[in-house]
Amino acid sequence: MKKEFLKLYYNNHYLAYKQFKCKSNNNIVFLGGYNSDMSGSKASYLDEFCRNKNINYTRFDYFGHGLSSGDLLSGSISLWLDNVVMVMEELVKTPSIIVGSSMGGWLAFLLALAKPDLVQAVVGMAAAPDFTEKLVWENISSKQKENLLQTGILHYGEEQCGENFLFSKLLIEDGRKHLLLDNDIAITKPVTLIHGIKDVDVPYEFALQTQERLISQDVTLMLKKDGDHRLSRPEDLEILALALENILKKVA
Repeated sequence: MKKEFLKLYYNNHYLAYKQFKCKSNNNIVFLGGYNSDMSGSKASYLDEFCRNKNINYTRFDYFGHGLSSGDLLSGSISLWLDNVVMVMEELVKTPSIIVGSSMGGWLAFLLALAKPDLVQAVVGMAAAPDFTEKLVWENISSKQKENLLQTGILHYGEEQCGENFLFSKLLIEDGRKHLLLDNDIAITKPVTLIHGIKDVDVPYEFALQTQERLISQDVTLMLKKDGDHRLSRPEDLEILALALENILKKVA
């Protein structure tokens, strides 16, 4: 990433972040996915969207991601949620629309539960709540589980999700503290879920289950028949823009 970024320091570490600030009461915060960063297509698209619409915008890299300090495999849902809360309380400081992609969708839901006064609405792009348990742990072999418990690292390959990922024992075990889909999700704010039917990484059934668990009466589910997990094509991003414009009318 060639553009300059800022640093938010904490406990001998720092989070890299970027903000667009303007004279507006509207704020959008982007939460990326596992092992992604704030230079991705959705994060960059939202920067352009917010500049064109005159909306305050914040994006950042979690601990161990992108330009932030730390080792990815030392991270956890608890730690990254702490990152999100810190960014909201120290940088954003005002209720915002939270756009979460994949793991960022899970973190957006957790933020809305932990700090509801800081969340106006949530948009989940291929949101992946509970992915550490339901998509990783429950889908690996007994041998892989044994290796993970012995070595602390899981090599999650193309046969499972089409990409090669490394997951830590810490991430899997910590994720169990934050599981959402087995019970009602006590979020009352507006939620929009955007998911691709062709998503092989996080099946669209996750969106169906999430909308069933949310207690909010204002839940919109948008399924893209030819959409995959990335949802980064121009036509996918146009759906995101439409969803945000609808939410902005509600929170105005």
